[in-house]
Amino acid sequence: MEVGKHKIIFANRIAETAITIDGVKVVIDPGNDVELVYDQKYKYSSMKLQEITKSSAKQRAGRAGRTGPGFCFRLYSETNFKSRPVNKIPEIQNSSLETVVLRLKTLKIKDVINF
Repeated sequence: MEVGKHKIIFANRIAETAITIDGVKVVIDPGNDVELVYDQKYKYSSMKLQEITKSSAKQRAGRAGRTGPGFCFRLYSETNFKSRPVNKIPEIQNSSLETVVLRLKTLKIKDVINF
């Protein structure tokens, strides 16, 4: 690494992990992420662009300045931030369990509910 170079994270899921990358001074948060979403009405999963939650935005902002001073630039308004839910829907409620049940059945597990 060259001295005097800056590290900038354009916020994504890596900006929401617990890892620390030395030298990150700036995080740019667009306010959205691509997530796998299950549509219960139509019974299919698809990747959709979703607004992140307040907790995800705070986690992203925390990546800047972990080892020194830093800044987070959000590409959405403070009003928009305040209107977002605190946490996202638990993944178990946003996915189809059909494939899991079918896999358990192929493994000859008869009592799927109590497995």
